[in-house]
Amino acid sequence: MNPVYLFTFDTDWCPSWMVDEVLDLLENRGHHATIFSTGGLALDTKERIAQGEAFELGIHPNFFTEGAVQHPESIIDPLLKELGPCTACRTHGLFWWHGLGTLLRDRGICCDSSLAFPSHSLSAPLHAGGIDRYPISWGDWSYLAASEPFEDVIDSIDSFGKIRVFNFHPVHIAMNTMTLEHWAEYRHLIRTNPDKLREIFDSGEILERKGIRQLFLQILERVAPAKSVTMSMAVERL
Repeated sequence: MNPVYLFTFDTDWCPSWMVDEVLDLLENRGHHATIFSTGGLALDTKERIAQGEAFELGIHPNFFTEGAVQHPESIIDPLLKELGPCTACRTHGLFWWHGLGTLLRDRGICCDSSLAFPSHSLSAPLHAGGIDRYPISWGDWSYLAASEPFEDVIDSIDSFGKIRVFNFHPVHIAMNTMTLEHWAEYRHLIRTNPDKLREIFDSGEILERKGIRQLFLQILERVAPAKSVTMSMAVERL
């Protein structure tokens, strides 16, 4: 079996224009993707993802609110009501517990990516509670934390297994994040002054540096569009 590439994106609380920026980059290159939303996306962005065949919406529930772990139903059900029917899930912090698979399955979720297994060599998804689980092969957060050489990421892709799951964040692509210090700045602005982020982006200065955006584009160029699938498509193929 030829490898399949799953480009996945955790929106967290980023402005919708950042998600649209990622969709533009994917669409212009003919790639599929799964967008995991924590909620709050603009209606136009949600409809753009939901109406096309190239993209799908998944839920990205955050159970860690108000200083405690919230009951999963109280987070998942309102999110599904906002986003509409979804079949894919990735939780914040990759949180999982023994009953979560059953809870998700009962709500129409058939696949999940709430676990990380860097550079794994799997040729089939894992299974838990009736859910197909697709471990993350590579993530931009781990890349920033480890200060991994740019070129090493590109060179390592062919050593991954048959299921190659990439985890990106639209904020890092839009802002071309290069260091954890940059991320600390952008996270603060998301909460306090999101319009400033658009000003920084529109200046064009960040696009010149060697950051996550440039790495993302190089990975897209390396992968044939026909090999990229949404998570739900992977369930059907595998």
